Amino acid sequence: MNNSAIARLETLAHRMEPAARVDRDARDWLTEVRTAILELRQQPAPGSRSGGGLLESVGEGLALGAGFAVGEEIVEDLFDW
Repeated sequence: MNNSAIARLETLAHRMEPAARVDRDARDWLTEVRTAILELRQQPAPGSRSGGGLLESVGEGLALGAGFAVGEEIVEDLFDW
């Protein structure tokens, strides 16, 4: 989620504060909105990597290649009468 969407949620939370002082439901909703904002801030940006670098990329590539090889063997075994 982008920063502008988080900013909009923060604006909504700010606008809910007066109602939350007097209305229990509004207080609960405000808590949920604030919790959602915190969770969204903790999520990594889309497309970002964990920072493992080259070795992580090589390891993922090897695992993917091994997976394809195993899958290919299974398919060959299934159709090799």
